[in-house]
Amino acid sequence: MAVPCDNNISCRLCLITGASGGVGRAVAKDLYAQGCGLALTYLNNEEGIEGLVSELDSLWLSLHPPRRALSSTALTAAVAEVSDEGVGALSLGSGPTKSPPKISIHQADVSSPKDLTRVMSELSDYHGKQGPDMLVSCASFHPSDRPKILDELDAVIRTADEDHPSSASPADPAAEQHEPDDLSTLETEIDAGADEWKETMSVNLRSNFILARLVLPHMLSRKWGRIVFITGGEHESIHYQASKAGLAGFMRHLSNRVVSDGVTVNSVSPVFIRETGMLPKDLTETQLREFERMIPAGRLGTPDEVANVVGMFLRTGFMTGQSVVLAGGIRYVG
Repeated sequence: MAVPCDNNISCRLCLITGASGGVGRAVAKDLYAQGCGLALTYLNNEEGIEGLVSELDSLWLSLHPPRRALSSTALTAAVAEVSDEGVGALSLGSGPTKSPPKISIHQADVSSPKDLTRVMSELSDYHGKQGPDMLVSCASFHPSDRPKILDELDAVIRTADEDHPSSASPADPAAEQHEPDDLSTLETEIDAGADEWKETMSVNLRSNFILARLVLPHMLSRKWGRIVFITGGEHESIHYQASKAGLAGFMRHLSNRVVSDGVTVNSVSPVFIRETGMLPKDLTETQLREFERMIPAGRLGTPDEVANVVGMFLRTGFMTGQSVVLAGGIRYVG
């Protein structure tokens, strides 16, 4: 029996991992404005997640401002202008016009199955549901090694300097830098060690497998569910790319298994998004300008733009097993 078309997400509950980050915050705001309940996880940025909750409260009030109580004079005038049928519907008191959806916050290390199981238990107790209707997985681990993109940016900057040398500062052959040796770079990445490999795989891949197992029973029983993985990133380390490629494969396989029960599984692959961990923290102003020049769109992406694509997936039950790349025109799949 075919599952009926139902793309309404208002009043549904969404679990967002990594909600204190730039993309997670943007997704939370977009969904809350549409009337979705939220369960937000964070690792150690408690101040950031509490700040997000305050922003969500303010957002709801701006969209649904409280009613102001009528003065006796205004009330008499209003009653005189309405019919008997309308009097009963006349608002006499003050207070919000619509109750806000519930928000819960959960400290959790997504690489820990115990923490994820606890989050599901807390979510059930607070929201009164066996599980979320939607999952948006934003939590991600970026290895500590220097991204290759910075070496490429430095090479671009050096080339520009060589093409337009300063008359006051002649080029010094002894100061020339050479392109990094590919074999040396590979050995450096492998030497990062098993611990970093394990952590990258645990956060970026294994945690999503566990989350899917935890949220699917509720979704399948309701014949409705949405899962969106964030699978992008510019980091070019072997372990990071392996984890994200594995997640993309898991997404495609899982989507085929659950679509007949009204559950869709998709992914978003954002690259070069400002205000997120996708960009190196030590970018200089010169490197940032070169970054933007390398992007056909001429600028970095924004978390709100990622949230727009996530929202499309959540509101489109006929789309599953797909990955959308947000890279400003760059032919790059992270």
